[in-house]
Amino acid sequence: MACTEEYLHEFLGGGYVADICLWRNQNISLSMLIGSTVIWFLLEVVECYFIPLVCYVLILMMIMLFLWSNGAGIFNSMKGPPGFDEIKLSESTCEQLLASGFSVMSSCFSSLTFIYIVFLCFGTLPIVYMRYKGAVNYFLSKSNEEIENCFQMVKSNILDKIPRVKEKSI
Repeated sequence: MACTEEYLHEFLGGGYVADICLWRNQNISLSMLIGSTVIWFLLEVVECYFIPLVCYVLILMMIMLFLWSNGAGIFNSMKGPPGFDEIKLSESTCEQLLASGFSVMSSCFSSLTFIYIVFLCFGTLPIVYMRYKGAVNYFLSKSNEEIENCFQMVKSNILDKIPRVKEKSI
């Protein structure tokens, strides 16, 4: 099946998140990427503590929502603050996250770095693939051939030399 932008959009959920991953709105995608990099930098490199940082962010969000809701009343042309009843997370999404080996991967390095790498991959890999589809497909096919050659070499040099116990017919 040919991998078109529409197929990738549907594969990523076909909604707002897919639009961000495919960089259809470059300002939002870039701000998400920069924001996650700043958070990772603060927590991993500068070693800020997580709880105070979350509290500061929540206080800033409360101030922004307060100013937004009061400013919308003063200026009639402003749109009101967003409703929080629109945020939903399905049970299948949670199950997929738990079943994907989250704990195994995060044992190799810090959980925050793992989450940042996953976010970075979701933010950049779809658009990189769309732009350099031919080169990526060529590289993946060559990598697949190399893996198959290595497997055949291991099979012929090691696995085929292991004596097998033959079952006797009764």
